[in-house]
Parts: sequence; C-alpha cells; structure tokens
Amino acid sequence: MKYNYYNPVTRKYGDIVIKRTYGMYGREYTYCYRCRNKSGIPVAKVVGTMDEAERAMKEYGYTRVGILDEMGCMRYTLTLPQLQELYKKFEEFVADCTQQEYNENKAAISAVYTLIHKHLNAETMK
Repeated sequence: MKYNYYNPVTRKYGDIVIKRTYGMYGREYTYCYRCRNKSGIPVAKVVGTMDEAERAMKEYGYTRVGILDEMGCMRYTLTLPQLQELYKKFEEFVADCTQQEYNENKAAISAVYTLIHKHLNAETMK
C-alpha cells in the first residue's frame, strides 16, 4: 500500500510505502517514507510505525494528497506523474482497440478521458 504526499513549497511529491514482512510471530509491517528534506535532499528512511512516518512527512512540510468524500474515503490520491502515466496507458489501450470496438464504446471512452482530464486539472492547479 502507498500513501502519496505533496509539499506545496517545494512542489515535490513524497510517499509512505507499507511493505508486509512476515516474522516469526506472524505478520509485521514495515513503513518507509520517501521525500525531500527542507534543503531539497532526497530522504528515504524505514521506520517502525505509520505515526512515525506521518510525523516525519509533516516535519518536512508534506501533506497527504487527496480529499475525504462523504463516505470518509480518500479520493484524488494519484500524483501528477501517476495521472500522466494513466493517460498514456489509456491512449495506448484505445489505440489497440479495433474500429468497431471504438465505435461501440465511444461514449464510455470519452467519459473516461473527461474524468482523467478533471483529475489532471485538479492536480496541476495546486
């Protein structure tokens, strides 16, 4: 699992990655945060708890990417590079479709493009 963060001052992304490790007492978790410190130097460190990782991200000026919806779930959590990659992959997928498939699903394809553009615009307007 990965949580994305953004620093509005440096305009850089960071993240907290949760990796599952299995110790002799069952499942354990490892939390790794990756960001840039206040002088712009990349920092990557493994810590013991999610609270420690979040505290470090806040210390370096990062806030979690996304908004809470009415159900309490985080939305708009993809970073700009992730959205750009998604757009490129979707273009490749559409280009790989036959003309008949495209014609049958034109409205759905257009709707997905519109939705990706909406998320891209929200991310670039930060």
